[in-house]
Amino acid sequence: MSFINPFLLWALPLISVPVIIHLLRKNKVIELEWAAIDFLMDAVQEQKKRFKMEDLLLLLLRTLLILFLILALARPVTNLVSSDNNEPKLISIDDSFSMASKTGSQSRFDRAVEVANKLNTSDDTAKALLINSSSPRSLIANFSNDKSLVTETLKQIKVGDFGGDAQASTRACLDFLKDQSSLPPSIYFVSDFQKTQWEEPSAVLNEMLKELQGKSNLVFVHVGDEKQENLSVGNFRALQDAAKLNEDSWFTVDIRNHGMEDAEDVEVKFHLNDELYESISTNVPAGQAITVNFKCRVQQAGFHKISAEIAADINLKDNRSYSHFYATEKLKVLVVQNFIPESVYEKKSLFFDFALNPYPGGSSSEKALYEFEWQDAQVLETEDLNEYAFIILDDLQAITASEFDSVQQYIAEGGGVLVNLGASTDVENFNDTFVAGGLISWPLFEQNFKMKQGGDFLPTIISNEQSELWSFADSIDSLESFKIKQTFGMSKVDGNGQSFMELKREEEENLSLISSFDYKNGKIIVFASGMDLEWNNFATRPYFLPLCRQLSAQLIKDEHRIIERRVGESFYKELSDDKSRSTFDLSTPDQLKETYNVELKDQRSFLNIPEFKLAGTYKLQESGSSQQDFISVNLDEEESAVASMSIEQLQNTYPEITVISGDNQLGSVGSAHGTDLSKFFLILAILCWLGENILGLIISRRAAS
Repeated sequence: MSFINPFLLWALPLISVPVIIHLLRKNKVIELEWAAIDFLMDAVQEQKKRFKMEDLLLLLLRTLLILFLILALARPVTNLVSSDNNEPKLISIDDSFSMASKTGSQSRFDRAVEVANKLNTSDDTAKALLINSSSPRSLIANFSNDKSLVTETLKQIKVGDFGGDAQASTRACLDFLKDQSSLPPSIYFVSDFQKTQWEEPSAVLNEMLKELQGKSNLVFVHVGDEKQENLSVGNFRALQDAAKLNEDSWFTVDIRNHGMEDAEDVEVKFHLNDELYESISTNVPAGQAITVNFKCRVQQAGFHKISAEIAADINLKDNRSYSHFYATEKLKVLVVQNFIPESVYEKKSLFFDFALNPYPGGSSSEKALYEFEWQDAQVLETEDLNEYAFIILDDLQAITASEFDSVQQYIAEGGGVLVNLGASTDVENFNDTFVAGGLISWPLFEQNFKMKQGGDFLPTIISNEQSELWSFADSIDSLESFKIKQTFGMSKVDGNGQSFMELKREEEENLSLISSFDYKNGKIIVFASGMDLEWNNFATRPYFLPLCRQLSAQLIKDEHRIIERRVGESFYKELSDDKSRSTFDLSTPDQLKETYNVELKDQRSFLNIPEFKLAGTYKLQESGSSQQDFISVNLDEEESAVASMSIEQLQNTYPEITVISGDNQLGSVGSAHGTDLSKFFLILAILCWLGENILGLIISRRAAS
């Protein structure tokens, strides 16, 4: 027999309390001289034995009451299943990076491996091992009696860079059992039971756990601790689309304190191309995140790696964040309008220029990163569009089929186009080219909406507020709608569109005013209402400048675009037909090289990297080419909140599942799936209480009479 809550056995000395009280009361008997006592002695001697037996029985009942109550709370279990039945076990061991958190010299994962080894050596039953992460997989193909195989497998497991996924690991256990013909196994979830994963289980997770319980003996083995004073580095980003050579470029990184105590004098180190560039000391209040700014200058064009790092704390995994940036002398932007402007007053999107180049003269400044060039529609056929970082089609009345083909090819190869509709736009031409040509799926509504003379601006709402496009706003409430005087609208139908701002219409579906469409490797964004002062008041709104920066980041050509992923995510990219037989080499952060062949699907070519397993900077290179693309991969920031649920919280949240401590229960883990005797001892305690009260009542009534 073993106990699920053995720490409560420390209360066993309390059973001596009734004995002590009994002895003290016995010693306080006062003898009085009374002549008539001689006549009662004979009767007393006859009843003395009965009184003594009743007194001892009352003492026994009170002592047993305390004993049985303590045993019931300690939850004793006994294994009534013979070890000869060869019952298999399934061990789901958590290897998410919160398990790297250390208390002293031992991590949570070290304790988890100890538990798994104890399960492996507890008896002669068969074993299986399943890893628990955001990408769960079986480490042993089937149940195996080879204990050495399980032991060696446990030695090979390391804490990964994955974030935990309780739902995925539970589903993996269910999938594993579908193919098993042996007896239903006992399943052990060995984890720190992180609050962010387990504290508020979804209906789907509860349903899957219930299904597991119907097939097996389900046990949660808790190897967490009370530690939560963890700092993490995350959300590393550049404040510009690219770095201008020999000019300051700015970067920000968030340092988050997940604990309950302020962190003082936290040193944040900024690395450029793997070399220390700058170090800043800061304080991080408890439960908050602060932003640290860095700047640097580079003299060499191309991609550069950057990272931010803090000193060691209870979890080393999340102490570094990675990114990269592209350095160049200029990023050329093409603005196409109905005519070539002869003066600055005739230039469309001029406010976009000043938003991206906040210097006197805009593009003409020596410090300007973006070089704006204004042309008419003929430039779409006469020039190589690939030299432009992105293109703006501003208030263009019409576009020919050949001009449209050039734009479509530019987007397909990774370019970005902003279509800014204005008073000159021909609705029929737009629908006949962009919509019929398959570049976008939402047609332009034939009616042009105008505000009434002397009336209010047209009613608009922000949609898809969680999008990266609106990430500069503190909250959706603070994101003030732009003032719209006059606009077209796009009808939202099935297709590849995404809406970000809409025109509200009574009793009719809203029309999209800002829409985004992905096409092959590029993107097209459509503003149904122009961004200039003549057409609307966009450029006078407080959020115009950050919106322009978000637009440029999304539209910038693929070869300059910063590719970022999280651990566990994939990378999927459509390639041109001439790449259909190519292979690509991926250099990983641990200096290994992986080779990927181009996949063919529906007569189209794709590069598919199914999963990034490590945090760091990857280099992607086509075999035989000198050009390298960078991919920055970071950890899931949610996993950095390493606070574990307590055993009591687990028991309350999952009352139907046996919960035991990995620290104190290593000797009893093997039998934890046996019969729970707590109810039996609770019943005995109740019976003792009833017996003690009945006997006490009898004695008191006799004394009263």
